[in-house]
Amino acid sequence: MQRKQYMLLAATGIALLAVAAVGTAVGLGGVSAESPSPPADEEQASADRSITVSATGGAEAAPDRAEIDLAVTAEGANVGNVRDDLAANGSALREELDERGVEYETTDYEVHSPPQRLQEERDVAAYIGSHEFAVSVEDPDRVGAVIDAAAEAGAQIENVELTLSEDLREQLREQAIANAMDDARYQAETIANASDLTVTAPSTVDVAQHSYTVSYETTEDAGDTSVPSDRPTQIDAGDVSVTYEVQVTYNATAAMG
Repeated sequence: MQRKQYMLLAATGIALLAVAAVGTAVGLGGVSAESPSPPADEEQASADRSITVSATGGAEAAPDRAEIDLAVTAEGANVGNVRDDLAANGSALREELDERGVEYETTDYEVHSPPQRLQEERDVAAYIGSHEFAVSVEDPDRVGAVIDAAAEAGAQIENVELTLSEDLREQLREQAIANAMDDARYQAETIANASDLTVTAPSTVDVAQHSYTVSYETTEDAGDTSVPSDRPTQIDAGDVSVTYEVQVTYNATAAMG
């Protein structure tokens, strides 16, 4: 009888130890389940923001360069005659251009025979030739005189373009981009002020040319050299305008109150 009591007490003691062990495990589990505090750098990152804006900026200047496309032509019954006439017409044009001290170069030389049917139906010459020149004029005010000289030599004026030298083009580009960036910064700060943020440095910047515009007017049509004229050709040049567009993303932080 005493032995049975001893065994019962022993079993009861084991059960109590098991309950104590379970209680300890639950307690430990409760401690490990608590969420750790976020690091300070994550708290700072969560407070950071970004502001993305698009803006345009422009700059303009008077053109300081002109490009003129000229051509002399010839036609005839055989290739030899056409080539001889092109050589003579080309020499006459070169003399006029040399007298005015402008730079020029050949851009195309061609002698071809139109289709036979076209020759018969429209009375087109058997061979037609052309010699094309690109002329560079550093002073746009001299463009009219160069056009008149070319027309006097029998050349056709195919195109006139007032443009910018590389140096002036680069200056306008820098100014236009600077103006666009100023506008972008102003927009970003306006948005930040309304959102209780402070704008810091830009993180990304994308730049693209938006437009390149030249305005000018020819007061005398020198392209038709078949009609003689005593009136000098005058080119009234407007400004060349350049516009650039930027898209900027600025870093921003919560304003310190």
